[in-house]
Amino acid sequence: MTNPAKAGDPAVQQATENAAALGVKLAEALASNRPLLNDILFKLAETSPYRTQYKQMLQLMLENATGAAEIKGVMDSFNQIQAVREAYQPRVPRGQPRVELTPEQTQQMMGEMQRLIQQARDYALQSNPSNPDLLLQIVADLALGKGQRDETPRKPPFGGGQGGPRPPQNRQ
Repeated sequence: MTNPAKAGDPAVQQATENAAALGVKLAEALASNRPLLNDILFKLAETSPYRTQYKQMLQLMLENATGAAEIKGVMDSFNQIQAVREAYQPRVPRGQPRVELTPEQTQQMMGEMQRLIQQARDYALQSNPSNPDLLLQIVADLALGKGQRDETPRKPPFGGGQGGPRPPQNRQ
């Protein structure tokens, strides 16, 4: 917890209990698949911009069943969507423009992504959630990188970034 003064707050206690319950369910469901568990924990980390949406998605998928196969299917679909994006628009060094796509290429890329999003939605619905509409919306938002972003801590600049004076130089 980042602020110990809020430890007595009932909302914080409830959130902590929910997070612990989700962690236990995840550990039980994915105990045999360590790479998938690592991928999910990375997406739930404090530096992830969509951690709240991932938590909601996992809670809905783990409500009724173990959901390990469904979670794996959804996460694999997300990884395939990222691979499609990289194939059409590879990353370039900062300052250089990205590759411009023709309208035909854009339409082809979006078609592949829509197919993968539908595949992820199908996997998600197999978990029999209590609120399927919300789950489908979350899956679509995560797949497209839309929706509410969580605030992430700022990274210090490379080299520490304290900005203090330089140490004295011993010149002779």
